Amino acid sequence: MLATFIRYPDLLSRYDNCLIREGEKCDYLILNCQDKLAFFVELKGQDLKKALVQIDLSISILMHEIPDFKIYARIVLNRTPSPNINSSTEIKLKKRLKKHNGDDSRELVKYMSQVLQESI
Repeated sequence: MLATFIRYPDLLSRYDNCLIREGEKCDYLILNCQDKLAFFVELKGQDLKKALVQIDLSISILMHEIPDFKIYARIVLNRTPSPNINSSTEIKLKKRLKKHNGDDSRELVKYMSQVLQESI
């Protein structure tokens, strides 16, 4: 499966083609154009809440650019996350993605320590 892999900082130096120039944003956006899937990816130490906020902000900015895509959040943590599982931030993001994606069997928000593998 071919996917488009976009790293925001690389685009920051190209002001003519920049996706997000300022503010907090996630590290990567992976687009599967064939199946219309968008994966917002954040690499983080252990601050899960901050990763969720960065992904949520990135989705807010770019959602109108990919209106036909189903959107997912993926977080890879360097260390085990603090035990604030299902925080209000995470619940809010899941509700937002469920509303956007409709009925979908794929996990909307997923996070793992060290390695996260997924077939797209």
